[in-house]
Amino acid sequence: MVNREYFTEKLEVFHPKSSDYVKYWQEQKRRIIEGYWVGNYFCPPSLYFYLNFGTIWVKKSLHSKSQIKGRPRNLDYLYDKLSIPYLLSRGISGFEKTGNISKTEIKDILYNGSPSGALGKPLYENLPCNLLLLSNRGSGKTSWAANECVREFITDSAKEYIPGVNETKAEIIVGAYDAKFSSIPIGIIQLALSELPGSQNIGDRYYPSPLSKIISGSFLPSKDAQHLYTKKIGGKWKEFGTRSIIKHRTYKDNPFASQGGRYTLKLAEEIGMWNNLLECHYADENQVIGNSKLGTTIYIGTGGDMKGGGSLAAYKMFYDPEAYNCIAFDDVYENKGKIGLFLSAIDTKIDYKDEKGNTNRELGKITEEKIRESKKKAKDPGVYDEYLIYNPLIPSEIFLQTSSNIFPTVDLTKRLTDLETNSKYKDSEYIGDIYYDSDDNRYKWKPNPILRPIYDFPLTKKDNQGTPVIYEHPFELEDHSVPYGRYIAGMDPYDHDSSEYSLSLGSLLVYDRLHGRIVCEYTGRPSTANEFFETCRKILKYYNATCLYENEKKGFYQYLERYNDTYLLLDQPRVLKDITPDSKVNREKGMHMTDKFKKYGILMINNFLRASAEIKDAPEITNAQRIRCIPLLKELIMYNSDINADRVMAMVTLMYHIEELKKYEYKEENTIIPIQDSAFFKKQLFKKKMIYV
Repeated sequence: MVNREYFTEKLEVFHPKSSDYVKYWQEQKRRIIEGYWVGNYFCPPSLYFYLNFGTIWVKKSLHSKSQIKGRPRNLDYLYDKLSIPYLLSRGISGFEKTGNISKTEIKDILYNGSPSGALGKPLYENLPCNLLLLSNRGSGKTSWAANECVREFITDSAKEYIPGVNETKAEIIVGAYDAKFSSIPIGIIQLALSELPGSQNIGDRYYPSPLSKIISGSFLPSKDAQHLYTKKIGGKWKEFGTRSIIKHRTYKDNPFASQGGRYTLKLAEEIGMWNNLLECHYADENQVIGNSKLGTTIYIGTGGDMKGGGSLAAYKMFYDPEAYNCIAFDDVYENKGKIGLFLSAIDTKIDYKDEKGNTNRELGKITEEKIRESKKKAKDPGVYDEYLIYNPLIPSEIFLQTSSNIFPTVDLTKRLTDLETNSKYKDSEYIGDIYYDSDDNRYKWKPNPILRPIYDFPLTKKDNQGTPVIYEHPFELEDHSVPYGRYIAGMDPYDHDSSEYSLSLGSLLVYDRLHGRIVCEYTGRPSTANEFFETCRKILKYYNATCLYENEKKGFYQYLERYNDTYLLLDQPRVLKDITPDSKVNREKGMHMTDKFKKYGILMINNFLRASAEIKDAPEITNAQRIRCIPLLKELIMYNSDINADRVMAMVTLMYHIEELKKYEYKEENTIIPIQDSAFFKKQLFKKKMIYV
């Protein structure tokens, strides 16, 4: 195991005019640029600089709220979970003595050491990529990234140290959606630049740090700070400096704020707050020379700050990192494939470190479990949810929504993880076509392996055709008919044909009233609205289901009229009058979606999700834990009023459908009866007991 103690050293002091001073600082600059071998282990240049020359704000004591300037602690995660991934993102391709080698060989050397000892300076012939980093607040990620911006600046983005030669220039962008977020790393950068070690006062003369640079300009938003100054030589003013530059940018009103240069390093702070995160990403990624990417972006997100419009985009990028040119890691937490870089609360909390900065993982695990158990006992379930968000142990917890989402996101996330990591669920989905068999005079289903459902949310591909996903086929009586009233549906349609890509999809959910679960989902946007309507019509026929749809768009009603199938649509629900007694809206079929109806529908979804599934041997299982639809779970987890969640809106109409039947299901003599006492549910439908979880 690497002994990280040798990565730090007490700086020696020599007189600035001595040869020892020159040799010593040349060696320090070399380590800051090329890294440093300690026996068989390599200390990346970013880590060497951070530990020995970086400056951060630290607490006076463990429980103190006041802060003082100080050096970073030599914590284990800074080495293996930050510095090595960052080195890989910068395009390391090997070492001086190995030449270019595979990424697997590079990782083996970096993590396990070199069997043959020091291998010389690193080589950088791979293309750089981005680093997307998510962790809890207080993990030190912003301080580390800000100090790396300082290192990039003072070394002029050099990859090789040649004394007296400056052939490179650094262009660093520090940005956020709003200046209140970018001002934090900018403040750390200013602090670190002003506190660079090595300055001396000898007599009445001040000698600045050998690493310092004269800076002109400003660190204010939309301004630039540059290593550029003028000197009067021979009576004329001349410019000096490497012209390395730090640009402070905000992206709230301009996703193209980074354009116009060729940045070598960019720090994007609190990406969960960026409403235009993907626009900004694509604008940056288009800055290439030929097919070569110019620099690395460090994307930073924090648990508790995934509440803005950027949370969906951050979720998309984190769980599909390679699509966004981000370095990818195996998901060892939830086995969801490739993910961005995640630091858990156990990785970063000082409470679980020993005096050498190593993590006591067993202590962290036991302590976090105890804390979580105590939070679960709170009367307000939000107390537990909030703790998970701010102290995540697995990546999905960092994306939980609480302030803008009333749903049981913890249960939903656990269910999603179960579905995504257990192949038996996807293997048991039925993907195929519903068609009419004229010989049998009924609708049937047949498999079609070509069809591809939409599992992504938010959408990551332009293929938004979609196809129905059946979790359970309809129950049939002996004559192959499907009992009327057992299946109902909710629908969020769209009207307008479009050959262009649209984020707005139509969605239909079919619900089994007997077992209280969704049995079929169809979401998509075929090239014409009629194609979508026809697929929905076939699904309703197949399940003998009635559908409550949002009737702001008339296309579905008009389409069904052609086939004399408007009976498939539920009449305008009477429960709407219970919510808004003064409403004068009176439409024959469907419901209109006002803000008030939408909010009430969201409340009904929440109540449904939290309610017991009423499984005899497992009363603790809720409806949220029985949902089979992966994209619906994603929408429910990420839901807030600002996002386009088509399946959630289909579920709103489904909840109104359920509520209408609960309240207004009549016998012939118009007496209200509970649904469980209706004649249909007293029939003997199954020969053997069925259990569904």
